[in-house]
Amino acid sequence: MSPEIGRDAAAWASRFSIHQARRMLFMAQSHVAENPFHAECLKLLRKLRNAPSGELSHSVLLKRMKVDAKTFRVLVSTLEQRGDIAIRTEIVSGCGGQFYRLTEKAAASS
Repeated sequence: MSPEIGRDAAAWASRFSIHQARRMLFMAQSHVAENPFHAECLKLLRKLRNAPSGELSHSVLLKRMKVDAKTFRVLVSTLEQRGDIAIRTEIVSGCGGQFYRLTEKAAASS
């Protein structure tokens, strides 16, 4: 009959509001690009963030990006130099295979 907002409810609402604001800022940071190249960089980072193991092979990531090999190399090089991704080389079936994963820096901004 006489609803009241207590201390616990106000504290919960405050925590919820802060969480939602942080989530919206993260989503904006992950999806809003300054130019087409930056949009492709964000797309590559999302692909790695959504990978089940947190890592994708060169061939899988190239296919998922749907860009030409030259553009892909430029994207990977840029993200590696920025410290957003790490590249691991592993010998697979006698050939060197490259694998990409987010760095701690990039994962922390998630």
